[in-house]
Amino acid sequence: MQEQDKTADRNPHIIEDRIIRAALSGHIAPGERLGEKDLSQIFNVSRTLVREAMMRLQARGIVEVSPRRGWLVIEPYR
Repeated sequence: MQEQDKTADRNPHIIEDRIIRAALSGHIAPGERLGEKDLSQIFNVSRTLVREAMMRLQARGIVEVSPRRGWLVIEPYR
């Protein structure tokens, strides 16, 4: 997810899907911090759209928000 993505189409569902795929494929590690500013630059969208996608991921149990740390990918249970 290092390369800038200009096809996010200003849609939080697309951002959500791509973050899920990156987590499942191991490109994003469990416990890794996901910064809104960085993600907004990667997807070429506003931080508001990133935040909306992250809240949807939080509702699905994929990420959690931590005070002073931001969004983190949840470690799966074994």
